[in-house]
Amino acid sequence: MSSHSLRRSRWRVTVFVSVLLVLVTADQATKALAKRFLTPQSDISVIGHFIRLTLLHNSGATMSIGATRTWVISLFAILASVCVMWIGLKTQSLWWAITAGMTSAGALGNVIDRIVYAHGFIDGAVVDFINYGPFVGNVADIVLTIAAIAIVVGVLRAERFGITRIDRLLYSEDAEKSQHEKTEPGQRIEENGRNK
Repeated sequence: MSSHSLRRSRWRVTVFVSVLLVLVTADQATKALAKRFLTPQSDISVIGHFIRLTLLHNSGATMSIGATRTWVISLFAILASVCVMWIGLKTQSLWWAITAGMTSAGALGNVIDRIVYAHGFIDGAVVDFINYGPFVGNVADIVLTIAAIAIVVGVLRAERFGITRIDRLLYSEDAEKSQHEKTEPGQRIEENGRNK
């Protein structure tokens, strides 16, 4: 790897880590404020009746799904975070570095709650306080929603990860074509000579 490529790679890792740390900090800070100033009886209007502030401790996932299997949700979130963090550290794409940072931050923001407020094995309740009416969420949930949209847009745009295994899986023909185009002309002639 050239020094230029190494600098670009380090820069993308810096972006990934920065996005991750800023968003996890924002999530945990807002939850701390919610726990300090809100109660389950709070009903503070932010945008009319559409968005209100109400404190809720959610032991399940979205809309309390899986509330009786909190540890399963936690383990899945931890595993997903590790996989996405690996992508964030390896990707050569700025798009995927930012998206991986958001995805990891959203998952870890809620995993931290599962650990900090646990009574058993990673079974703590997540602090939710942004009341949308049908459900109550937090900053980590908003970040995960934006990250999910970014993932869909990135795939539809065929945004390369710069990670050979993933690019081949998602864009097999294009990835092989791109790799072939990057091959030096002399190398191609030599390979063709060997194949004959």
